Amino acid sequence: MAKYQITVKIPVSQNGPRVPQRIIIEANNPLEAIRIANGQYGAEHVFQTATKVSD
Repeated sequence: MAKYQITVKIPVSQNGPRVPQRIIIEANNPLEAIRIANGQYGAEHVFQTATKVSD
């Protein structure tokens, strides 16, 4: 499976603001990687683009 880089907004503290952070997800294609991130972090906190970083 390929690895994709996606930017998500992660909370700094329990009630604090969210800051963008890049994560790596293994998936078969970019759409699947975005769907995995949406499930883990919530679609409202995921930038809906994935960049392939390796095979």
